[in-house]
Amino acid sequence: MKKLLKDLLDFVYPPYCILCEADLEPENKLVCEKCWERLESSSTMETQISKHRILALYPFSNDVRTIIHNLKYLNKRHLAVNLGSAIGKIIVEDKNIRKCDFLIPIPLHKVKQRSRGFNQSELIVDAIAEVASIEKDYRILIRHRYTKNQAALPMRERAANVKGAFSVLNKSRIEGKKIILVDDVITTGSTMLECIKVLKEAGAKEVTAVSAALAV
Repeated sequence: MKKLLKDLLDFVYPPYCILCEADLEPENKLVCEKCWERLESSSTMETQISKHRILALYPFSNDVRTIIHNLKYLNKRHLAVNLGSAIGKIIVEDKNIRKCDFLIPIPLHKVKQRSRGFNQSELIVDAIAEVASIEKDYRILIRHRYTKNQAALPMRERAANVKGAFSVLNKSRIEGKKIILVDDVITTGSTMLECIKVLKEAGAKEVTAVSAALAV
């Protein structure tokens, strides 16, 4: 029975690092401490897309791509805790956004969320909120229209794919508020920009986009 349990745990959390294949210490899951330290040594990325501030934890390197893939498609939800906690620390140190009113994740359509079983951006927000002590709300912004997978589309089609796909349920709740909008990866920024537009049209005073990785 113990062997069966160990085999099951090794399947869910392999006893080696998914990045460098080194043996993992018992307290680590999926990624070893040295690899996390190596990633954290890279500079936090900051840019602007259409005059909106974008803050990202990592550039979208092959290692970060592996982490995001394991989180989203292999159900390795624990990785969201590492990503969100690291983002939370950056927010606490950033005087421009640490006093924001809400953390809001980029929403999935209910069909996609039901199929995947979770929204990875919500999991990242959970960890950010724990570290930065900022209120989170998953019910303000919704994706009311099902959209094609952005990653499968040519860049020129991505803005049109998400146009009109999002809406705000409770406008009075965000009126005059400062919001941190969270996603796992920003590529062209089309999804973020559409959500920022919808939130600001609903009365948000300021929206800062934050992600685990930036590929633009």
